[in-house]
Amino acid sequence: MGVHVVGGAGIDKVLDAWLKVDAETPIAPLGFTLIHAYLEPSPANMELAAQLGVLVAAQPAIHWWNGANLEARLGPGAREANPIASWLEAGVAVGGGSDGPYFPIDARLGIWQTRTREVAGGDEPHAPELTLDAEQALALYTTGAAAVSLAAGRRGALAPGQAADWVALSVDPLAADPAAVREMTAIETAVGGVTVHTDPARSS
Repeated sequence: MGVHVVGGAGIDKVLDAWLKVDAETPIAPLGFTLIHAYLEPSPANMELAAQLGVLVAAQPAIHWWNGANLEARLGPGAREANPIASWLEAGVAVGGGSDGPYFPIDARLGIWQTRTREVAGGDEPHAPELTLDAEQALALYTTGAAAVSLAAGRRGALAPGQAADWVALSVDPLAADPAAVREMTAIETAVGGVTVHTDPARSS
């Protein structure tokens, strides 16, 4: 079950309902997911989500696109929107997405945005203390995305027994600075071990 929920009161209600369900049928193995959950989730929300094994599907592109407007409408507190770092610190599995096609689908933008917390039209990062490091940002779109897709252990990592889905990139996303990550290109892409894309300019 995935529930689209944004504000703190909504997150309260969803988690309270799931707590009651969990008392009869444990939900941890079932992939119950908060979708978005980016405005005013409380520490108590995060603690309960971790306790229940609830997942969070987060969309950095929404924060990048809407961040300045949210601050204008809701005040400085909106700078702490989409606190992915806090969900992770609480022990909640978070997967990265886009909520496309309205918001940019490009995962490079999502990785860059979580490492910088830049917002479109903003003059400075929003709550830079909530940025992710390079490893966390990459995991958001690999192992994290697999978790919220109920594919953990089958996809999302280069490991024995998992699908051989991989991409060779023009830069190392764990070593490059965020600006370079945003502009990196795919040299080669494979799905299930079969190459489905090769950059003609670099393949030779």
